[in-house]
Amino acid sequence: MKKYVIVRTTGAGVHCGELVSREGTEVTLSESRRIWRWDTREDAVKAYTISDVSRIGAGSAGRVSAPVEEIVILGVHEVITCTPEGEKALREIPPWR
Repeated sequence: MKKYVIVRTTGAGVHCGELVSREGTEVTLSESRRIWRWDTREDAVKAYTISDVSRIGAGSAGRVSAPVEEIVILGVHEVITCTPEGEKALREIPPWR
């Protein structure tokens, strides 16, 4: 089973998905979703950073794209492994429309 991770990039934003490979600053993800926003509302379980998102998900006000089969991302600065809870929350959040 592939590790589910969050990836922060230079110019392509923040993505989550199954880690296929990493070589230098190039990462390939499968079932990848772009994370547009995560929940920092006062009345919510707060995810202030992407490290928090890796543990608890993006929250009810979070916005993520529909998954793409595979993506190669260049200019990666961080690869954070998600907890089972974070992975479940990110996989289950409805795509933002």
